[in-house]
Amino acid sequence: MDDKNKKVANIRTKRKDGSNWFGRNVNKLVIGVIVAVAAFAIISTSSGISGESAEKDVFQGIVAAKDVSINTKIPGRVAEIKIEEGQSVKAGDVILVIASDELQAKEDQLLAMVEQAKAGVEASISQRDMAKAVSDMAENGARSQEVIQAESAYKLWNSTYERAKVLYDGGAISLQKLEEIRTQKEVYAQTLDMAREGARIEQKDAAAAQLAMAEAGLEAAKGKLEQAEAGLAEVQVYLEDTEIKAAIDGVVTSLNVDEGELVSTGMSLATVSNLETCWVTVNVDEDEISEIKEGQEARVELPAFKDKEFKGTIATINKQPDFAVKKATAENGDFDLVSFGVKVKLENSEELLRPGMTAVVDFSVQEVNE
Repeated sequence: MDDKNKKVANIRTKRKDGSNWFGRNVNKLVIGVIVAVAAFAIISTSSGISGESAEKDVFQGIVAAKDVSINTKIPGRVAEIKIEEGQSVKAGDVILVIASDELQAKEDQLLAMVEQAKAGVEASISQRDMAKAVSDMAENGARSQEVIQAESAYKLWNSTYERAKVLYDGGAISLQKLEEIRTQKEVYAQTLDMAREGARIEQKDAAAAQLAMAEAGLEAAKGKLEQAEAGLAEVQVYLEDTEIKAAIDGVVTSLNVDEGELVSTGMSLATVSNLETCWVTVNVDEDEISEIKEGQEARVELPAFKDKEFKGTIATINKQPDFAVKKATAENGDFDLVSFGVKVKLENSEELLRPGMTAVVDFSVQEVNE
């Protein structure tokens, strides 16, 4: 009887140990099942991720569109944003404005320099004309009416000089302006002398030298004006670049800055996408590439629009294979298979498609139609 009880006790102990082992390892068993299921899912979908499909003539890819990144050549602070993300724009529309106080100050400075240079050119022209008149008079002599004119001009400039001295003493005009008036008076005094007495040889030489100096001064003044205008034009081009404009027609698919934010040269401020024409590129194995051709239609489905089909057309088939290969298997024999990129143009007149969406392309639609 004792032996029988011992056997029953041993059986109960073994059952209890087995139950304890299952309890201790139940978590491990669940994790193992999950890993196995995940591995199976990865293996079954890996071909779709690479643009291929286990189903013949059906391939997966990503929708793409023409995207233009809008950058800035001018650093500064974003003063105003004129559009919103998702808004349609035309090429040339202003997206945002960058404030640049330094450029504005530089433009004001150069505008003043241009005006000053213009005044210098006008003064040089007057001096050249007077010097030429003196030179001509020295060479040809003066008529009676020229003597009268010379007297009137001298009296005018002499009285102007006397008034200018008073203004200079009172701080109303600069020394430079006073010297310019004095020079004019001396020129007309010399003109009057020659008109009355006739020019001597040395006076003729002096008049010719004065004319040459006046002409050289005019050229120098013109050079300063051109330099100032070139600097102004350069700054104004930079100021135009503070208005950041759309380069193409499309939709603003991303806006990367806020008003008041500081931006640097080359920074991407926004992205404009032309959604009217989208495409998807898929990889077709070389053993199937002969079954499709450029211009062939395709049926395209997207998980984002489960009840809608899109029409596609093969735009290009790459002439060179991609680096992706399908390794030798029992299915394709002892040979590795390369794939070719196929670009399928999509109709998106309603602009439903967006870059980055997953698309499944079915090339067998051509076979059905035939």
